[in-house]
Amino acid sequence: MNKTPKIVEKSTIFFIISAMIIAVGIVLLIVPGMNLGLDFTPGATITFEVNATYDSAKANEYLSQVESYIEEAGFTVESSRKSQSNNHLGLQYNLTYNDEDLNGENYSETIGDEESEFVQGIKEKINAMETMGEGEEFFVGYASATTSPDATRSTAAKAFIAIAVAIVCMLIYIAIRFRLTSGIAAVIVLIHDVFVMITLTTACRITVNITFIAAVITVIGYSINATIIVFDRIKDNLAKYKDQGLSDVQIANISIKETIRRTLLTTITTLVMIGLIAIVCSINDVTSIIEFALPIIFGLLSGLYSAIVLSSCVWVQVRKLFAKFTRKSKKGYSKYAKEKSVDKSVKAEA
Repeated sequence: MNKTPKIVEKSTIFFIISAMIIAVGIVLLIVPGMNLGLDFTPGATITFEVNATYDSAKANEYLSQVESYIEEAGFTVESSRKSQSNNHLGLQYNLTYNDEDLNGENYSETIGDEESEFVQGIKEKINAMETMGEGEEFFVGYASATTSPDATRSTAAKAFIAIAVAIVCMLIYIAIRFRLTSGIAAVIVLIHDVFVMITLTTACRITVNITFIAAVITVIGYSINATIIVFDRIKDNLAKYKDQGLSDVQIANISIKETIRRTLLTTITTLVMIGLIAIVCSINDVTSIIEFALPIIFGLLSGLYSAIVLSSCVWVQVRKLFAKFTRKSKKGYSKYAKEKSVDKSVKAEA
């Protein structure tokens, strides 16, 4: 029989590692902060279509050249990307407000009208970039979309509510399916995994848009699935070894040993597929998919670490706290009952 690994006995080391990651994450969230996209920051997205192909050798040159024209006009470009549309090259730019009091009104008038001085000035410069045939222009089309401060606050609030509801639903399900101690341990692990995901996303300066919220909720689902596998085995082993007097630490170690192979295979299989998607999209410069895939990879790695070592360690600690609280409650009740009994005896004698 294979020796049972002593994982939970090293829980202090794992807690220190997690605490260090969380500390780094807090620092990164303060300086430089998350790289928020247009969904969470007031601003606009503008797209110029030109008569070129996505894989043109000069596509990146066009992208940076038009960006310089936009900045010359007095706007701040937060990010830019290429896209393919109807056999034309789309040059897309995310702009931010210089004045939050605009609330989207004057900003929309400036960039929302294709006949505005700003758009027409950029159009002239784009047409001067390449010489086309008779009756043709290098500039093909223009599109814009603005997001006001009110809209971004609303989106952020809805995103927070979506994540909070997902976590609360998980807590309720696990508390019913197992015990309250397991539910609390699972929520702690979930919050840990989400925070690690946010830390790595911030460190890599990945743009945070609404797709990131989708990635967070996806990771919550994967993480809770891996955690449930461990807790389900813990539940079975508590019943199985009930008469053998095994401690929670021993039960947790046995459960980790029995589930580690399944957890590894499941997570690695998913990581390989998401990793391949990220590589292919990176080669083809599909930024939007990369911004979705990389946070999921971060979350899966954190979920793997949590499922193998952290979830059981947290479960043991939560069980200890509950047991300590229960003992104090029983002692308090016994003392109260004893005092009440003495009072009754005194009254009877009187």
